Amino acid sequence: YEDGKVRAMAELHAFTTTTERKGQIDNVVADENYRGRKFGEKLIRVLLDRAFAASSKPLDLVQLTSNPENPERLAARNLYKKLGFMEKYPGFFVITKEGWLSGRSSGNAG
Repeated sequence: YEDGKVRAMAELHAFTTTTERKGQIDNVVADENYRGRKFGEKLIRVLLDRAFAASSKPLDLVQLTSNPENPERLAARNLYKKLGFMEKYPGFFVITKEGWLSGRSSGNAG
């Protein structure tokens, strides 16, 4: 929120498979007049902290997708890599609980 209005948003959906608890980040968007102010980065950091550290049942990994053929998504894909996500295959990114927490403690993801 800024000036009492939503300026950016992101969603984290949690689900459980037979072997692990996962999350999917979707719809990371910012009001076009407020882009470039790192709202997306801040939102993803909060979601990852909640997913991995602040939950009584932390997730094992979080994934997200970004169209690798869309040049307008290059900045987003670079952000995901900066935050510690690994691109498993074109457009599909994953970060594990251990990867996020170790990055936070070393300062790389934080």
